[in-house]
Amino acid sequence: MILKCLGSSSSGNCYLLDSKTECLVLEAGVKFSEVKKALDFNIGKLVGVVASHSHKDHFGHAEEYLKAGIPVYAPEETHKSLSRKYLNQVVVKPYKHGDKPYEIGSFKIYPFPAEHDVECFGYVISHPEMGNVIFATDTSFVRQNFKGIKPNHILIEANYSEAIINDLLSKGLIDQARVNRTFRTHMSIETCKEFVRANKTASLDSVMLLHLSDGNSNAEQFRREILDAAGNDVRVTVADRGVEVKLDLFPW
Repeated sequence: MILKCLGSSSSGNCYLLDSKTECLVLEAGVKFSEVKKALDFNIGKLVGVVASHSHKDHFGHAEEYLKAGIPVYAPEETHKSLSRKYLNQVVVKPYKHGDKPYEIGSFKIYPFPAEHDVECFGYVISHPEMGNVIFATDTSFVRQNFKGIKPNHILIEANYSEAIINDLLSKGLIDQARVNRTFRTHMSIETCKEFVRANKTASLDSVMLLHLSDGNSNAEQFRREILDAAGNDVRVTVADRGVEVKLDLFPW
């Protein structure tokens, strides 16, 4: 399984979980044409799209997939932004103990609530080739603890540093309203570190940091801080357009 990042910013978010036989799209924030290029136009392997919420940088190109006959899984509020003819898409609801997962090809999807300014979900995504992946973006924190399922990979937002954003505020380079919204709707590197520490087990192989803010983050500093939290046996990368990472179940 290869994780391909086609975008991870406010201008567009999209990630591919790509095996030899099937591909699941996470977020519909970039043009479908970009996904086709990334798959060498083998769109027959696309089994579906999973979206976290309705904002354009995550869902703005959803109808392009729907026109191609590719199902889109998303929260109910997210689907309300679609044209009427596409409103019969799969509405996902938070997973409760005993529920059946959503099955998309060989992928199993377990949604959980995120903390944003619209209805937003994170997902646990399982596949025989990669094990358990936690995907959480555009959320100020995550209430759930996933240590019990022994996650193999974590895809997690690290949007800003509290130190950087407070420094910009003190210099008058950003206003308090923007700071308040950022704190309320996105995850800081400080919170991200605590999440990684709380969910690390011997099974954890990789962490990818998502949706870094252009002005409020430092990619290399963030990578080092998460590496320190996760341990040197864990691969830590920062999501950026064109980045690819192997998500194997048995990395050795």
